[in-house]
Amino acid sequence: MEVTFETMAGKVFTVEFRELSTVMRMKMAVETKEGFPVESQRFFFKGEELHDDMDAAPCSIVHGSSVRLILPGDGYDLRVVRAAKNELELVEERTYGALPVARLALLVGNVEMRDHMLVGVVA
Repeated sequence: MEVTFETMAGKVFTVEFRELSTVMRMKMAVETKEGFPVESQRFFFKGEELHDDMDAAPCSIVHGSSVRLILPGDGYDLRVVRAAKNELELVEERTYGALPVARLALLVGNVEMRDHMLVGVVA
């Protein structure tokens, strides 16, 4: 399967993988093709960070998928990453229950962040 990667600096490239690849194998293939060290790569797909031991298939990565690649040299620093649910719970707590989680939605751009999705502060 062919997967497209886009860095925060706007570089776009594709890499070919086997269907049953792990995220670590994907990172190794990206290092081979583009030269980015494995330990510096962070993959995000559908709002979630992909961890090295995860398999691509259960993450819904299929032929033609697009994965966000964050690298230290992009000039961006991903400082805070928390689950959207945690952010909503924090709002409820700081408003002493006046804004309950059940009545809140966290939007990034025009996309609603679901409970399991990650929210990052990029500087």
